[in-house]
Amino acid sequence: TDGYAIPYKDKITIRLLLQHGAGVFDVSNDIIPDTVSAPYAGQRYFYYITENQGEDHTFTFPELINVAAVNHLSYFEPGAAFHYSNTGYDLLGTIIERISGKRYDQFLQDEFLTPLQMNHTRFPYLGTDQDIPNPHVTGWLKFENELLELDKENVSIGVSEANIITTPADLAIWANALYATNQILNEELHAQMIAGIPTNEIHGTYGLGCEMHPADIGYGHNGTRAGYLTTMRYHPGSHTSYILFCNFMDFDEILAQLADMDNIVREAIQAVERGE
Repeated sequence: TDGYAIPYKDKITIRLLLQHGAGVFDVSNDIIPDTVSAPYAGQRYFYYITENQGEDHTFTFPELINVAAVNHLSYFEPGAAFHYSNTGYDLLGTIIERISGKRYDQFLQDEFLTPLQMNHTRFPYLGTDQDIPNPHVTGWLKFENELLELDKENVSIGVSEANIITTPADLAIWANALYATNQILNEELHAQMIAGIPTNEIHGTYGLGCEMHPADIGYGHNGTRAGYLTTMRYHPGSHTSYILFCNFMDFDEILAQLADMDNIVREAIQAVERGE
């Protein structure tokens, strides 16, 4: 359809989308170029829409993908480079919904959360699904020398890439199932997932939805939302999963905070290897 007529669409593969090598413009993270003929040109699409249509607007896969399509936005020809793109994962979410015939959150519930008994995990789907279920830890964001208290957010703009609400215990279940066993992927697919390529971004070496950077702390992924940071790693040498959660984010020091979390994982791995 016209809404999915993104640049180079005939050259984009599922593998390239998973590995952020498809060149799909990241509508949710990057400022829309001011050269496009759209009212949101030169702005972040999320802020433009919530300011004009309300903070509980439900962002959809077609809507977000259409922004890249109608404005002919892309970073490069598929396979030419690496650029992290949540909108690429919106395309993957669309594929899942079309093949399964289910809404994305329901598919995850049926195929993963229920079988793995991840009973404290949910995936908000609508713009009105902003409240974090109780009990929960309040998030804090330091932004422009102001400390903001956050316990709700419209995450419908990140349905297939950034909208999980969970607990460290549930996330440890997921890490073990995905990385340490064949519950999710067989050995062949697991090997493909962790076969990373070097990138020119903070992600270092990146596989199929999987970071291998820094290499000495194993593989997994980081996650950030306003007021929250999370690191999930599996260290194959010690056969151990590590989950770190922080409910304070310094907007100007996010990378430094994530590096500190990596160091904590590193120290924990060393302690395990020493038998402590």
